[in-house]
Formats: sequence, structure tokens, C-alpha cells
Amino acid sequence: FKRFAKKRLYSESPYIEQNDKKKCIFIHIPKCEEISIEKSILDGQKPNHHRLTEYKYYNPIKFRTYFVFTFVRHPISRFESAFSFLKDVGRNPVDQQWAEENLRGIDTADQLVARMREDSDYRKTIESWQHFRPQVWYLIDNTGNLPLDYIGRLETIQEDFEEICRRIGIERHLPHKNK
Repeated sequence: FKRFAKKRLYSESPYIEQNDKKKCIFIHIPKCEEISIEKSILDGQKPNHHRLTEYKYYNPIKFRTYFVFTFVRHPISRFESAFSFLKDVGRNPVDQQWAEENLRGIDTADQLVARMREDSDYRKTIESWQHFRPQVWYLIDNTGNLPLDYIGRLETIQEDFEEICRRIGIERHLPHKNK
């Protein structure tokens, strides 16, 4: 876990132009309506799936002064969404290859859960993929804290989206992308 985080920390800055323009940081958790947020708040600029610790490491001043937010989703709903997404070959060749190698012969999310229960090595493989990592993996800092200014929920996305826009001082419409 720490080895992966450190390796990734030194590879690239997570900051994008919209972070500075909006004075905000969106912690992008896969399968939590991130595309709609990118389209609206970040004007279509994609921040990738960086962990909170990466933003904090690369620029602690921005991290402390910018509005840091995310959206989370009920874990079962997110798991089912990730499974369906990857079984439909994902969004890119990397997702497609991973799904072909790791989800072959598994037709339902229930079958995936059953196999994960039976085989701990397989479970580790599944849980290491960005779409199946626990949401908290993206959000905790090195001390185990959640140093975010706002955590929105997919289940209350419209209200939470409006609150985020109010806090960063913008007026936007929330499009629904990637249904």
C-alpha cells in the first residue's frame, strides 16, 4: 500500500489548470459521478484518479487554501456499477485488458463476490484495481484523517452539487453523464 502510494506520488503532479482557476480540488473517485462534476465544475478538464495525499504532497499550500471536495457513493451500488462498467469493456484499452484478464467467466456481480470470498489472492487483485478500491483509499491522508472541506453523496447529488458551487462561488448546471 505505502510502496504504491510513494511510487505514484513521485510520478506526476495531480494539479490541473482548473484547480487554480476555481481554487478547488476535486478528489475524483471512480464510479462516483465524476464525469458530471468534471463537465460542470472543472469545465471538462479531467483530474484523473489521484489520491488526496498526492495533492497534499505536491503543493501543501494549495491543499490547505483550496476548497477540497469529493463525491462518494453507497459501496454496493458503486461495486455493481464498477462491475457493469468493466464488463462493458470500460472506457479505454487498459480497462478492457484488465477486465478480460480478471473478470473472464464471471457474468454477475454476485459471482464476482462469491469468487472473491473463495480466493483471497483473487480478492486482492480485484480490490487493487482503481474502480474497486475502497473509496476511503482516495480520501485519507497519511495519518488516517479525512481532511476534506466537503463530502457529497451521489444519493443527494443535486443538493450537494449546489452547495459546492455556492462554496466556490460559481453557478453551474449539473449534467448527467455516463448513465
